[in-house]
Formats: sequence, C-alpha cells, structure tokens
Amino acid sequence: MTARIVLAPFLSTLACLWSAGCGGSGTAVAGCEGATTSCDASADNHRPSQPEGAAVETSVADSAPPPDAPLPDAPTDLPESSPGDAVVSGDPAVTTDGPGDGLEPVRVIRGAPDERLWHDVVVEGQGFSDLDGRIVTVRIGFPSRPPERLASGQARIDMGAFSIRLPGAMESGRSKRKLVQIDADGDRLCSAADLMFEDSGFADGATPTDFVMKVTPTSINKVGPSVIIEAECESFRNWPLE
Repeated sequence: MTARIVLAPFLSTLACLWSAGCGGSGTAVAGCEGATTSCDASADNHRPSQPEGAAVETSVADSAPPPDAPLPDAPTDLPESSPGDAVVSGDPAVTTDGPGDGLEPVRVIRGAPDERLWHDVVVEGQGFSDLDGRIVTVRIGFPSRPPERLASGQARIDMGAFSIRLPGAMESGRSKRKLVQIDADGDRLCSAADLMFEDSGFADGATPTDFVMKVTPTSINKVGPSVIIEAECESFRNWPLE
C-alpha cells in the first residue's frame, strides 16, 4: 500500500497564525479572522502545483494476496462393516449353534431317507466340579456304516455339570453307539489322559422321545483302561462333517 499526504500548506498556515497570536488555544479569538484569511492566502503560495483535474494521490497498490483456495471436502464414506463370524457347517441334516467360546456346533448328518422316526439324544453329566471349564465332546454313530445317522457336538462343564441335546440323532429301535469324551488335561485333544464314557442303548416307541445318557465320575459306562481310550480317540480325530 502507498499513501502520500501533502503537509506544506497546512504547516505554513499554522506558523502564520501562531506569529499573529491566534494559534494553539483551540477557541476563536477576536481580531484573528483577518489573520486567518491572510495566512490562508500565504499558504496558497506554498501549495504544490498539480495538473488540472488531478486528484489528491491516495493510491493503494493492488498487492492483496489472492483468496485462499477452498479446502478439499472431508471424506464422508465410512468403512464397510465387517461381517460377523459364521458357524462352520458341512452339509448337515440339522445344525445348531454351539454355546460359544470356540466350541463346535451340534451337527447331525446323514440318515436313511426312508427312516420316518427319529429320537433326540440328551447327554447329561454331573459331579465334575474339579473339571469346571473343560470341554465335553460327543460322538454318536459309526462313520464307517453309511447312511447311518451321525451326530456330534460340544459343551463346557459349568459348576460341575453339563448338558447337550442332539436332535433327531437316533433311529427308532436300533442300538446306537454314543461316546462322550471329557478333556481332563485341557489340551483340546483326545488322549489316554482324558475321561471317556460309552453307551449303546436304543430308543423305541411310536412317537419321538428323548434318549437320556447320564455320566458321573463313577458311572459304570466309563471307558478304561487307557489303551481302550486311546483306541476310541480315533473317532474324535477323524469325524466327518458330511
């Protein structure tokens, strides 16, 4: 920005008035009107000459910076939400969600297409307070005998007890192998260090009913010695999903 103010005429008038005794009071003084007129005429002699029609120079250079560029719009797209974990299943006849905590779901597969009546299997255990938190795995049927119905699933011992239902897991009037393994050492594997129980009972009747298998630490259906447990573990290691 450039500005220039011409002060010479004003200073000349002020000096003239002061010498006449009419300056500095800020109020009108009698006899000073003539001095003011005379001093104004004297100041004209000190006013610089300007071309006709010229305006007093108060030019301002066009030096202002350009306006700031607009800020880019903030992104409004939100990341897509991730899908939740899905229960893994093969091609089951019946599949229900497991209780969580990494447990496998209840899975019921195969079965003769002409079979008209199926019974549920309920496995119940109690008296295992020293094994709270351990995983119980159930296997029903023989995979080597298709199209025999197979059922499997897991539960967790809580306050010394557990219960797991396997819907439509048994044909009517037919003996069925049922294995229950408790992961006593907590390694999530089947080994001779675990507890195992076995049952081969059957359900009968004209209507669906529950076959209940109960296990306790002293059950007579407890499997042993350890060599037999190790042999039965093969069913847990290579169980089919369809």
